[in-house]
Amino acid sequence: HPRRLAEGSLNLASAPVAALLAGPLIDRVGRRWGLQLLNVLLAVGWLLMAIFPLSLNALYIGRLLTGYGLGMAMCTAAAYTTEIASISFRTILVTFTPIMMAIGTFLAYLGALLYQESWTEVAYASFGFTVVSLVLTLLLPESPLWLLSRGRIEEAQRALMSLRAATAPEQVQEELDSYSSRAKDRQNSSWLSSFRELRLPQAYKPLIIINVYFVFVLTCGVPLVIVYAVN
Repeated sequence: HPRRLAEGSLNLASAPVAALLAGPLIDRVGRRWGLQLLNVLLAVGWLLMAIFPLSLNALYIGRLLTGYGLGMAMCTAAAYTTEIASISFRTILVTFTPIMMAIGTFLAYLGALLYQESWTEVAYASFGFTVVSLVLTLLLPESPLWLLSRGRIEEAQRALMSLRAATAPEQVQEELDSYSSRAKDRQNSSWLSSFRELRLPQAYKPLIIINVYFVFVLTCGVPLVIVYAVN
């Protein structure tokens, strides 16, 4: 049915668009502001669907907004995590995002099982989780790498000290110098040079692997099950 198709696809269709736009956006406004914006989009989307459960327009707008928030989360959370985490914790924290997304999907289905006559309870619960996430992002420091790319050296130093629980600037100076070198390399690089790096085995091999993985995920019908399995 066309209406059911629209209801199910709006979220999935808007997520890739947001993922493409999120990169330039967070480069301009910062990773922390990007995290806050995606939480606002998710909160507004869930709240609309919770308050107006019988309105198709509210459902469509809510699905679009949550899709935009989801798309932004995929790249913004990964960018922020890789830039602020130490090497020993980076892999764990980056993979933590999709794990929590899977847990969230399971909890949504569990809520649908418990509240079969009405899904507004699940929408309100999702809104509550998003508000908590939004409040917590207000406590996060900005990415030191992004601050250095804007020439805000003192702020970058304070952010890095906060992230490493350091009491003196000397404790983070070596890592700050490493961040400064990375920031200069980014400023001197262009989109063309970035694409040239895809010719390197350490760049194109992981890219091929992850794209093959997602092709299998999509062709196996996993998104269809996630969207339409709830009766």
